[in-house]
Amino acid sequence: MEIEKKMFVTDLDGTLFNDERTIHDKDLAALESLGNKGITRVFATGRSIYSFQKAVQSMGFSLDCKDMPVDYVIFSTGAGIMECIHGKIIKKESLGSMDVSLISSCFDSLQLDYMIHKPVPDTRYFIYKAGNQSKSSQYEYNHNESEENIENNENEQNKGNEQNKRSELNKRSELNKRSELNKRSEQNPDFYSRIALYRDFSRPMGKTGAGNFGEATEILAIVPPSRGHETADMVQRTLRDFSVIKATSPLDGKSIWIEVFNPLVSKSQAASWLAGKLMVMQKNVVSVGNDYNDLDLLGWSGRGFVVGNAPDDVQKGFEAVASNNQCGVAEVICKMDEKRIL
Repeated sequence: MEIEKKMFVTDLDGTLFNDERTIHDKDLAALESLGNKGITRVFATGRSIYSFQKAVQSMGFSLDCKDMPVDYVIFSTGAGIMECIHGKIIKKESLGSMDVSLISSCFDSLQLDYMIHKPVPDTRYFIYKAGNQSKSSQYEYNHNESEENIENNENEQNKGNEQNKRSELNKRSELNKRSELNKRSEQNPDFYSRIALYRDFSRPMGKTGAGNFGEATEILAIVPPSRGHETADMVQRTLRDFSVIKATSPLDGKSIWIEVFNPLVSKSQAASWLAGKLMVMQKNVVSVGNDYNDLDLLGWSGRGFVVGNAPDDVQKGFEAVASNNQCGVAEVICKMDEKRIL
């Protein structure tokens, strides 16, 4: 009797990675034990391949991942898959140039702060455009600088003639109005944090906009937490012909990232493609995750688990295990042995 093949898929940030962005020895040992049993181990992450390799290198592993207990890496939320033995990308998907223009126009109409990433494997390169959120903070700076110039002019000219006085008062009144608007506007520091993180690979969008960008892995909007979920729902309704995936920011842990991909891109679709290639039946796939961008994978898998630090609305419908800081991944693997889940 032929033994059925099995596959284990884990998310990284907030799931396998603890809050210090390292992997506990207990989790590593558990993943190693799966390999010894011939179970295929897969990492499924929203990170680009560059970001993933940078993260594992910071932990002391090699870029080719040959010294890690993993067989495949699904990266960029399923836009690409890497086979780890040879470090070869075996699948990739991208948005067409017309899709890029359409999605960019949608984000412009919603006045979002967004980034357009080059196709795999060059996803780390992107152009960005600031919508209302970031313009408010920039305007506040310009406002302060302008008001200081006004005061300097008043001192130098000893307030000038009556016409200049009225002109300066009008300017000041307008600046005060805009300042008040800025106080009510949300700023978007997470957007600029990501730009700073990729300062060597990013540039602002030119006057021609996104029209000449060509193909892209994804278009990513970063939205402040107070309106992130509402905006994500709106984008999902508007761009229903694409794969629109919501995730909590891995940077500040609060902002909402709205990622738009080719409709064939998601963690579940990538895992399904890989399972088919390896002749693993869906019922023989176990997955574990922690965030909104894991929900489709958890629902597709034969058995899905969530770590204890996942948001309440992510935990609904799935069995919860220990948090990412308490080796939840190792707990799932232990359950696989004890309860013969696979």
